[in-house]
Amino acid sequence: MADSSATPTARKEPLGRLVAVVLLATLFSAFFAGFTALQVKGFSLYDELTHSDYAFRVAHGEVPSAGSKLAPQVRAEAACRGFAMMPDQHFPKIGRCGDPSPPFTVARGENFNFAHPPVYYAVTGVVARIGDTVTADYRFMTFARLTGVLWLAAAVVVLYLAMRRFGVGWWTSLLGALLMISLPMVFYADATVTNDAPAVLCGALAMFLLARVLVDGRRGLVLPAVLATAATATKVMSGLPFLLVAFACLVLALRAVRTDRRDAVRLGGVAVVILVSFAVVHLGWEVFQSGRGDSAWTNPVAGANTVAVSGLPIDEVFGPSFRFPVPFGSDVRLMPPALDNLGSTLMVRVWGLIVLAAIGAVLALRSRWSPAFVVAALAAVGGIAWPWVVEVQAAMSGWYFPAPTPRYALALTPLFLLTVVLAVDGKRLVRSFTVFSAIAFAVSAYTVLNA
Repeated sequence: MADSSATPTARKEPLGRLVAVVLLATLFSAFFAGFTALQVKGFSLYDELTHSDYAFRVAHGEVPSAGSKLAPQVRAEAACRGFAMMPDQHFPKIGRCGDPSPPFTVARGENFNFAHPPVYYAVTGVVARIGDTVTADYRFMTFARLTGVLWLAAAVVVLYLAMRRFGVGWWTSLLGALLMISLPMVFYADATVTNDAPAVLCGALAMFLLARVLVDGRRGLVLPAVLATAATATKVMSGLPFLLVAFACLVLALRAVRTDRRDAVRLGGVAVVILVSFAVVHLGWEVFQSGRGDSAWTNPVAGANTVAVSGLPIDEVFGPSFRFPVPFGSDVRLMPPALDNLGSTLMVRVWGLIVLAAIGAVLALRSRWSPAFVVAALAAVGGIAWPWVVEVQAAMSGWYFPAPTPRYALALTPLFLLTVVLAVDGKRLVRSFTVFSAIAFAVSAYTVLNA
């Protein structure tokens, strides 16, 4: 029996429907991410303090370097907000609220996240500073958080368009894209100042590019270069979905060598452009930052979540493998207590099982090397390999993570969701998917409203 999904047709969206998708994406993002940003006062323990300082400094024409101290304005914000994980506790090390320049001795009061690429911080910092200048009170932190609404809404729209290009029905595509917002780690990342905020947008753009290659047969080099560069320049791990696209192109190029050498060369070109773009941004920024700041600087948080490598880092790199269901959901342990509840935990676990089932179903039921099959295969590879990427990065500095946090795999969320909707749409499970979506939104909405 032929697989009707082997060559799905890219669909042109009616303007009215596209406008409706944009509006829904914005409204859902504003509720889940925006409302959470306003409700949860304290800083996230996912380094929100240093990310805020980075954005603040870039907005004022400065890029932090090794040994850079946190800006007085950011220290004052920390003294008033505290930390979200411990909202009722006072920390003598961060000073008293109202002090314009409180002494801050946590992690030596330094910005240890200076090594990250600057694009996220530039966008967030500039938008927040503009918002700050048009209001009477100091609200830089609030506006910086609210930029997450824009990142998240854009991610939903792009993922919807990618799903449609893969031939998924518009209703299933809409539900699948919107469901991304309901995931606790996703909406909390976009409710805080962190370079994880644009991760799902980067993943959605990678899926859109994959659809152009697999479905539309496009082999242009400019768009892959631009998208891979932009994604990696927000955070190196946000370039991971593009590395998977490059991997798919290389495998398909090898398969096409005997039958269509010209197409094999063009596919190989797409892969090479992505890999070069990723490397240029990653290595280029490392070179730039290595010559700045204190040459004798040591990381003040080294050893907090990492352990020193002993000998060859074989076990350290491959030990955390097969944490498969985890990256799709959330690590709720470091979320605010109001968001770390039974509903969030159950949803994470259920989603992990759904993703595994979807990958297995698509690989078993779709024609080999069809677009859907390739997507599911990439989801399997990405789910297994993301801890390796994290550990290799850490091992290059002499450390490893005994338990790498799933937020490093946040950019893979659109890939997993795409696999789920391909399984659902192909098996006529739209009604069941609609019911499940309603339950997922209800659980997350209850969590947000009670934050």
